[in-house]
Amino acid sequence: GVLRTTFANASLTLGLQASSSNNVVAVSGANSVLSSGTAGGLSQIVVGSDGSENQLLVTGGAKAQTENLYVGYNAAATSNNAVTLSGGNLFVTNASGTGVTDVRSGSLTLFPGVFQTDWLLLTNGQRSQFSFNGGTLRTRNTSVTNNSTVVVSANSRFELLGNGTHAFAGGLQINYNGTVAGNGTIRGKLTILYGTLAPGSDDTPPGMG
Repeated sequence: GVLRTTFANASLTLGLQASSSNNVVAVSGANSVLSSGTAGGLSQIVVGSDGSENQLLVTGGAKAQTENLYVGYNAAATSNNAVTLSGGNLFVTNASGTGVTDVRSGSLTLFPGVFQTDWLLLTNGQRSQFSFNGGTLRTRNTSVTNNSTVVVSANSRFELLGNGTHAFAGGLQINYNGTVAGNGTIRGKLTILYGTLAPGSDDTPPGMG
C-alpha cells in the first residue's frame, strides 16, 4: 500500500516517550511506499525519541523517503533502536541537499537495496552502529567518529555524490568485490582488500520521485 502524509512538515516518531518501546514500522513489498514531498509530508522520521528498542524495516522492494532520519534522537535516554534496509529503497534527502541521517543511539543496517542520504552521521561513539552488508549506499557527505572501520563488503557499492567530504575516524575498507565510486574527499585510512576504487564524474542520481 501507499502512505503519504497531507500535512506540511509532518513527523513520524516511534518511541516518543521513555515508556514507549518495541514499536515497529515495516514497509514491505514492491507496491509499498512511505513517502513525503516538499509540498507536504514527512520532514523527519525518528526511530526512538526517548523510547528504546524501536525499529524501521524497509524490505522486499518497498520504498520510503523522508527529509531527515534520526535513530535514537535523545541519545542519553534511549538505546537499541534500529533501521534495517533489506531489498528495499530508502531516501533521506531534500531539494537543498541537506537531508540528515543521524544515528545517535542504535544501528543502521544495509542489505541489498538502495540507501541514499545527503549527510550520514555516526558521531556518538559505540552507540552509533553501522553495518554495510550489501546493496548501494549513496551519500553527499559522511562523518563517522565511532572509531569503527566502515567496511564495504562483497557485492556492496558506496557512491560518493556531489563532490562532498567523507570522514572515517576508524578508516574505510573495501573488501573483495566491493566498490567505492564517484567524486569526493575521503579523510581517514583507506584499505583496499581486492576491492575497487573507481573515481569518476559526479553522476548524482535522482531521489525516489
